Formats: sequence, C-alpha cells, structure tokens
Amino acid sequence: MMRPSNQIDHPDRRGQPFGDFASTPATTALGLLENIRSTLAAADAGGVNWQSVFDQLRLQGPQLWSALEPDERTRLVRRLRAFWDVHRFRIAPQVEAVLDRRHALGTFDNIAASLMASNREGGRLVISLRRRGERQIETLQFDAVINTTGPAHGKALQTNPALRSLADADLIRIDRHGLGIETGRDSLAIDQDGGPVPGLFIAGPLARGTFGELMGLPEVAHHAQMVASEIDSRLGALPPIASAR
Repeated sequence: MMRPSNQIDHPDRRGQPFGDFASTPATTALGLLENIRSTLAAADAGGVNWQSVFDQLRLQGPQLWSALEPDERTRLVRRLRAFWDVHRFRIAPQVEAVLDRRHALGTFDNIAASLMASNREGGRLVISLRRRGERQIETLQFDAVINTTGPAHGKALQTNPALRSLADADLIRIDRHGLGIETGRDSLAIDQDGGPVPGLFIAGPLARGTFGELMGLPEVAHHAQMVASEIDSRLGALPPIASAR
C-alpha cells in the first residue's frame, strides 16, 4: 500500500486561524512562500500549531490567488502545489493511528514515487516504480495499492463525457494552470475563442483556476452561493414576461 510519505493529520485540538496574508498579499509565488515561512515561525514561537496557519491560508486563499499574476499562479502550481496539497488535505488522527500501527507491524508503507508499470501475479500486485529523487526503477509486490495523487482536474475534459461534449462544442476549455475549466470572475465559462458563454456557469472545484482554493466543502458552498447570487441578479435584470390573456 502506498501513500505520500509526508501525509499529515489534523491536530488533536483545533485552534483559531493564525496569521494575516491578505492585508498586504504577496504578488509572487516566492513572496507568498516567504510570508508563509515567517508566519509559521511566528506561530511556533507563540505555541500555535502549523495547522492554524494553513487554516488561515485556506480562508484567505481567494485574495491571495487574485493578487498573483497569471505567470506567478502557474509557478505556484508547478512548484508549490504538492506541498500545499499535503498540508491542506489532512487525515483524521484516528486514521493516522491505524496507519502508524500497520507501519510498525511492517504491513504498510508510505512511498513517494512515480508509477511506471503494474500487473497482477496470482493474488498480488507487481508494481514498478521510481522513487522521488531517484533514477532507478524498482519492482515490488503488494496486496493493495492506493494511489493518492489526488483528482486529475487537468484531464477532466477528456475523461468526463459531459465535459468532453461541451469541449467538443467549443463551449469550454481547460484553464492555463491545468486546474479545471477556465471561467471569468462572474463564473461564466470561457469558450475556445476566449469569450464568455452566456448562461453556462461553472461552480465548485473546476473553477479554481480562477478563484484559487475551491476543494473544501466550505469553499465550494461559498462559491455555489456566489454563482446562485449571480444567476439571481441576472434573472432579476430581465424584463418581466407578459402574462397571456
């Protein structure tokens, strides 16, 4: 069984979000990283856990994302996304306890690697992989393997039939960061020619290329409310329909 070697759990006690990244948001990925590191140091000095810092990042994510130029957003996704995912998507303490026990028994391992090939021999999985930072390919056997790389939103237009049909009709396109579907700030889909598609709104995780962090339920619910408000305002601006006599 494989999972990222640096998967982290939730704290036993959840504190208040710590830090302020939005008052003077960084305009570069490096600047944001420096702000995070200094805030983590301040949190540690004050006896605050690092999870509280990331909770604040999550809350202020839309402002941070919008402050970055497109090239800096791409740089952040390419260089820092893996670190964000590991610290943002945390497992429950109870689950970690089970995994720690299995690891101590030698029946579980965390492996950060690229999957090269796989097949089944008898009742076992034979996996060829290349560990992170290594060039040599290893072949190992497992009873079970869990791939924890997360959702491949950059391939959603190819793997989802409904989205593929919209892409084939030139109504949607992938965003430049490979996070989902390109939208405007009003959440309207952007077509293949770069224009908004009237009436076609994108709500939830597939819009995060425009809005930033949009994976947790609170963020998804808030964005859905924004989209609903936008639709309501547009409907309210329409002329009234004359009733038939």
